[in-house]
Amino acid sequence: MIESIFFVLTEATRVVVFVLIPALFFFKYKDRRRLLSYIFSLVAVLIITYSLKYAFSVPRPPGALIQTMTPRFPSGHTAMAFAPLLFLRTWKERSALLIYALIVAYTRLFFNVHLPVDLFVSFLISVSTSYIVLAKEETVVETIQKIAHRFMP
Repeated sequence: MIESIFFVLTEATRVVVFVLIPALFFFKYKDRRRLLSYIFSLVAVLIITYSLKYAFSVPRPPGALIQTMTPRFPSGHTAMAFAPLLFLRTWKERSALLIYALIVAYTRLFFNVHLPVDLFVSFLISVSTSYIVLAKEETVVETIQKIAHRFMP
């Protein structure tokens, strides 16, 4: 029973980061600039994470409880789960996401598809990338808008 709940929680990460968080920015915050920054940061997190995954190509631990085709280090699920953290505006939202992200990280250990170092590095990738993007948010948004105007006049 717990395995099924954990599986749903870990696989729901994509829905949370690609659907629910952008919907929050678009409908609740009505903040297109923050949405653009978040998407840019999420793409950067995924590029960094999967580049490292395939650069190091570390095999999964033996005895994994679920099948996965990608290398172990770092954790893509954990990186995605922590990616929105700094973009959220209220402590209530950040706390809820932090709890969810920690549960996702735990499920990756529970299913024996990662080691703690994978999760820690994924957390660092997400938070540091988000911090840099937010620190340079004005430049990031202006650059994205210039590129968009070039292709969609």
